Amino acid sequence: MSGQSTWASGPSGFANRFFAGVARAATHVGEHAGQLGLLVWHIGVSCVRLRVPRRDIMRQLYSIGIQSILIVLVAAGLIGIVTSQQGGYQMQSQLPLYVMGSIVVESVILEMGPVLTAIVMIGRIGARITAELGTMKVSEQIDALYSVGRDPVEILAAPRVLAMIISMPLLVSMANLVGITTGMISAQYTLGLGSETFFYGARLFWHSYDMFYSLMKALVFGAAIPLIAVHMGLRTTGGAEGVGRTTTHSVVFMTLTIGRLSSIGTYSRRSTSRCSRVSRSRLRMARWSLCSVLLEQGRACSSRRRSPSSHRTGETLPCAASPSTSGAVT
Repeated sequence: MSGQSTWASGPSGFANRFFAGVARAATHVGEHAGQLGLLVWHIGVSCVRLRVPRRDIMRQLYSIGIQSILIVLVAAGLIGIVTSQQGGYQMQSQLPLYVMGSIVVESVILEMGPVLTAIVMIGRIGARITAELGTMKVSEQIDALYSVGRDPVEILAAPRVLAMIISMPLLVSMANLVGITTGMISAQYTLGLGSETFFYGARLFWHSYDMFYSLMKALVFGAAIPLIAVHMGLRTTGGAEGVGRTTTHSVVFMTLTIGRLSSIGTYSRRSTSRCSRVSRSRLRMARWSLCSVLLEQGRACSSRRRSPSSHRTGETLPCAASPSTSGAVT
């Protein structure tokens, strides 16, 4: 009997545990979303009221931006070399080599440059911000700021977020330039592809909005990384062990967020490219139809002028329509 009762209550117990886990996860996600929303609101209010110390912003710009240039450029150079060599190995016997220019440029500008720079900044800046603020939280330094009437968001959070937003597009631009340059040099030495041929292939598939999407990704990543790092640092508990655990969770959170935001940006870019292709094809079809109409009208006009009846009667038959009239009708 006990075995039968356990078997009967097993599925219901599993369902209860499953729905309880889903409820806890939903509560956890809602708590994070609410706290992030309040953090964004407080930072925005502090910036509007000009309460963010400019000296702290400049200090964070030096720490976040200038001191990160070297590692970002090294990573961008390596990814340009790897992209060029791997792409050349895959397409050496199937496609013309000038396509390599488009592969390297599009890959670096749209994906590799922004995403790789964001991953580097997560490891160097995001983890450090979380560890710093988490240590201040567990050692009650945040509470000390509240006790003396100072707002930790204005002093600690806003300068880091603003410095990251300013630095990230500049770092991504430099990473794009270095990645394209190293990819071109690698293609020249490994595939024998000259710089003129490389940039010819790059211009074939280049869109005017590619750089815009790259910088927009950099701007969004530059806002998401410090916001998550500050948010996770300010909710740290549990002493030194809690600081390490929160830093690990913060790095995972930031990495997944960057991947999700990058996929959203790629999808929006593809939608824009699809719309532009459709509009270009429609414009091309309209031009061809207009040219065909004008050509048929010209042939009809010439055939009427050359008809024998017009020579016998001495009359000149008018054409079906003049180009100006057809253009106006079109």
